[in-house]
Amino acid sequence: MESSAEKFLNVDNVRQRVVKNDNLISCAGAMACFVLTRQIIQSHLGNSMVLDIDALMPSDDPFPTLLNTQSQCAGMLPQRALAVMENNIERPLTLSQTTQKIAPHPKKKHKRQFKAQLGASPGQAHRHMRLSVARQLVESTSLTITEIALRCGY
Repeated sequence: MESSAEKFLNVDNVRQRVVKNDNLISCAGAMACFVLTRQIIQSHLGNSMVLDIDALMPSDDPFPTLLNTQSQCAGMLPQRALAVMENNIERPLTLSQTTQKIAPHPKKKHKRQFKAQLGASPGQAHRHMRLSVARQLVESTSLTITEIALRCGY
């Protein structure tokens, strides 16, 4: 069977999940559609909404496409920090403790990378994550407010 690149010689073929060309966007497959949807939501409603969506989706890789994929190396720091925060909702770590778990870089560098990629400080992102979990527990369980507060580190 002939590949599309061989069949359509006048078309530039790219191997990407999502392709944007002026005002046209196309995607290949269900996961690419999900990635595209998240990107559109992020551009219109911001990072906080994407964090809320990520919290609803079970995944081994938390916050898979929230970060700028063009700089994967720099993007790993906030992604790892978010994963540490997510794993410590009930007993929140301080910024210093979180920093020690993810990388031996100075704390200021972490804050700058976090702010640049997520549009929020690590503390703001962590607080939003905890409040999002609390809202989810209020809406979907019969736990008391006190129990929910304890489970969310308050």
